[in-house]
Amino acid sequence: MIASIRECIKSMKKILDERLYMNYPLAPLTSLKMGGQAELYAIVYDVEELRKIVTLAMSEGMKTRILGKGTNLVIQNGLLNGIVIRLSGTLKEIKRSKNRIGMGGGCPLSFLLKEAITFNLDGAEVLAGIPGTLGGAVIMNAGTNQGSLGDMIEEVDILTQGKIKTCRAKDIGFSYRGSGIKNGEIVIGARLKLNSGVDVKEDIKKSLQKRRLTQPYRERSAGCIFKNPEEDLSAGKLIDETGLKGFRKGQIEVSKKHANFFINLGGGIFDDFVCLMDIVQKRVYQKFRIELRPEVNIWVNEDEK
Repeated sequence: MIASIRECIKSMKKILDERLYMNYPLAPLTSLKMGGQAELYAIVYDVEELRKIVTLAMSEGMKTRILGKGTNLVIQNGLLNGIVIRLSGTLKEIKRSKNRIGMGGGCPLSFLLKEAITFNLDGAEVLAGIPGTLGGAVIMNAGTNQGSLGDMIEEVDILTQGKIKTCRAKDIGFSYRGSGIKNGEIVIGARLKLNSGVDVKEDIKKSLQKRRLTQPYRERSAGCIFKNPEEDLSAGKLIDETGLKGFRKGQIEVSKKHANFFINLGGGIFDDFVCLMDIVQKRVYQKFRIELRPEVNIWVNEDEK
């Protein structure tokens, strides 16, 4: 088994050369600045490279994870088994034709906002200040109470079991902070349709200003920790009303600015983060009989769940 894994890594190395790393530190690649090392870390430049690497990983039963901008993500300390892949090259490109935009799975959402401002296209302002990449944003249907990414999408390209399939938006099953994209499926691109707008730059500026005033914008956080239990019921407000704003577990703190954000004050560890999540969930349930569900992604080894 060990010999076959070594051969698998050699094969990956032939494809990626110096873009394959072992025991790679992940904390610097996340907005939370916390977490351990990836057993393998790969940077892929196009769909064919991605398909080959994922197929090789599958052949050895390796867990495959896609890392975007490292937001909305909490990673265990220590060695994370499997391979972590970052989409780059053509998978990070954005192309426009009139009011339709094609984006690669690794394309930052900020690129979409720049296109919207440059060509006065309306709709993308609901994503202002969300720092992720397209792939993760599609899977979680990123957005605000003003709208979501799924509202703009026409088609999504997905790599599944080594094959590419194209899905219409209506077949993906977008929902509040979720979609029908299955675990293990990789978003490699999407086509979006925006509308002609007026003064889109000002709308995006206002959205960014609001987000910066109400959220701990410059602090080390993973974004919103919990989903809102209902459309008009705020998880942050519920947490605030339990009196947990500013509550700490080790070096992880419930933000004093927005209670649905946890801040890494420096040297925070995974165990304290998930412990604080548990404390918040229990306190909210005790007070309101409401169960908060995580919005943040948590990466741990399968045998540690």
